[in-house]
Amino acid sequence: MTNIPSPWGRWRRHARWLAGIVTIAATLIGCLFFRFATWQPLDWPTQVDHLYGEVVQLRSDFADGKHQGAGRRQEEFYLVYRFHHDDVRAESGFVSRVRITEKAYRSYQVGGHIPLVVSRSNPSLNDTFDNYQRRHSWGNTLLSVLPFSLVGGLLFYFMLMYFSLKTHDDIMHEGFYTEHSWLDVEQRQVVFLHRGTLYYFDIDPKQIDKVRRAYQRGVDCNSLRLLSHSSYFRDLPLEDITRLSTSDRSRQLDIAYQAERHAIRFMNQAHKKHALEQIKHYLPDYMAYEETDTPIWQAGLPCVFAILVLITVSAVLQTLVGYAVCGGIIVAILLPRLLMTYLTGNRRRVWANQQAQGIVI
Repeated sequence: MTNIPSPWGRWRRHARWLAGIVTIAATLIGCLFFRFATWQPLDWPTQVDHLYGEVVQLRSDFADGKHQGAGRRQEEFYLVYRFHHDDVRAESGFVSRVRITEKAYRSYQVGGHIPLVVSRSNPSLNDTFDNYQRRHSWGNTLLSVLPFSLVGGLLFYFMLMYFSLKTHDDIMHEGFYTEHSWLDVEQRQVVFLHRGTLYYFDIDPKQIDKVRRAYQRGVDCNSLRLLSHSSYFRDLPLEDITRLSTSDRSRQLDIAYQAERHAIRFMNQAHKKHALEQIKHYLPDYMAYEETDTPIWQAGLPCVFAILVLITVSAVLQTLVGYAVCGGIIVAILLPRLLMTYLTGNRRRVWANQQAQGIVI
């Protein structure tokens, strides 16, 4: 068999490239939009005069921080200055009050002179040269936009991966299964079924590629186990298990054996269904089988709970980034998952030894 790379690796690389392109594009568009949205008549360089003004007052106030979280207070700094302009005939000149940075607040002195930018046509439009430069700085614009574009790109990446997983849930991937074995490189696990016994063991992260290539060459179970440098190995005689259960929308088989519970995950739902079909042939005849449909409201509870938690977190944080992250997770991941749960439902299948469990199914 040829060397077949992991499909998850390909999808992850593609998703990263797409998310990176989307993030860069969103950053560029966001910077342009931010500059346009914050543009003022004073920002036309050819229509302003550069003057010097006198510092009249420096002031710092503590205001309730609307975006700093509940109960937090943010210190704000203000400057009052006076300047003279040809269109302002009053002897006292024109007095203006603007908000400044903490650095400017500590560098200015009352009675000192500072550079200003004043509109030629309307002197009431004026500001300090420091504020004017900061507004025109692409670095400042980038810092304002980048957190949101990064969060958006990250959410876009997770959304791509989520829908990729859902889209390929029903595909049997060549090179990652045989008639009686299944390889999951994401969970780093190999599952073998041999003569009525289910074996599974983990793979050391450094050995993933070696195990994958060996598996695709048809290497036997014992050799794969030695090659994988596994930290655990389990063998489950299927005739002695007391319970086997799974859900249609799950990639996992839950097995109870000798007071232990084993959760065995597969690459996707198709691989799990294939394994389940092989395993059923070795289950004892006395094991009772039952199918139950999980109520729609109950199947959607985890998503609803997660949505409520994220809403609570965003309400506590009260920051724009918090709103963006929590809202993005809800819209991009949880709501589609909740909708899919309501549309498809969830059926649970159980094989159980009634006498061993002491229950009636």
